[in-house]
Formats: sequence, C-alpha cells, structure tokens
Amino acid sequence: MSLEVEDPIGNSTCNLDTAIWYFNQPDHSVTPPKGRMELAVTRCLLEKEIRCNQILLLDDFYRRGMPNWMPEDALTGSDKLQYYEMKESEVEQEKEWLHLYAQLALLAFGFYPEHDREEPVELRKIVVQTKEDVESKNKARAKNAFFYITFKCSGGQDYKAIIRRTTEQWPEHMALEVESFKAHHYIN
Repeated sequence: MSLEVEDPIGNSTCNLDTAIWYFNQPDHSVTPPKGRMELAVTRCLLEKEIRCNQILLLDDFYRRGMPNWMPEDALTGSDKLQYYEMKESEVEQEKEWLHLYAQLALLAFGFYPEHDREEPVELRKIVVQTKEDVESKNKARAKNAFFYITFKCSGGQDYKAIIRRTTEQWPEHMALEVESFKAHHYIN
C-alpha cells in the first residue's frame, strides 16, 4: 500500500510503501485473530529512496503485549501524566492520522463498507498515552504512543481500537500495531 503522509514529528510530507505482516506467525502470512493487525513501513521515499529491511526495535515501554484497554483511572490515577484526552480542535488537526487509524481498525476486522470510503467513521473519544516528556497537547505527535480510540461506523456499529505507533531514531521508520473491538454498548 502506498501513501503520501505528513511526518507528525518533522512536519514534512513523504511517500510511504507499507506492508502488512503478521509478526506472530512463522511465515508472516497466516492471519492473526480477527481484529488484530501489525504494519511496518518497508520503504520510505523522501529526497532519496531509503530502504528498510529490518523489523523495528521497540522502546522497552512498548515491548509489552497490547493492553486490553486503558485503565479506568488513566486520566486521574498515578500515571495520569502519561495520558491525555484530545480536545475536539486537536482531533480536527490530527484528523487524517486518526481516520487512518480507525480505517486500519476496520480493516483488521476485514470490514470496509463501500459507502464508507469518503469518511468512514465518526471519531468519538481519543486518549493518547506516551512516556515521552511532551506537552499534553503534543502527545499525539510523540514518536512512540498508544492511541485509545472510540468511533462509530456509518453503519451504526461502535468500535474501540488501540493503536501502538513506534519509531526508531529516524522519523521515517515507523510501525503500527492495531487491536480493535466491536463495542457492545454506546461509547461517548
């Protein structure tokens, strides 16, 4: 899949070729459980072509298994400085990335309705978790972060998704891991 994207850290535009791999399978081809997907940037086209053939090394904080969801006291508990609930204006600024994350969550279910191609989801609530020492309003642009996203598909189904975005020292190396769930109740 080829994408033209804005680098959220360097505020530059680049073209990315991506591949979907299922890292937990020996041959990287057998699909994982429904609702789970891992992506890695395999080639980045900036001023010159850069090839990346290695599996990305993760920061220790992000090596653990994917969380089931953020803790109930995430925004008020002892680790509250790691979490930030994005304001509506911030969601609007980061809308392209957040919609991409929601689309990946739907793809992890093998679901992408024809009528949803323009704007497939209504973003409801986005909480960002990162260990990086950045201002709260900039947590969505952290190099390494978890995104806890609740959204509604135009078909009426509510979803929850966890996105783990990790990078190496260079902004053009990035991996995304997606865990998505159908919500069984209304999400605000």
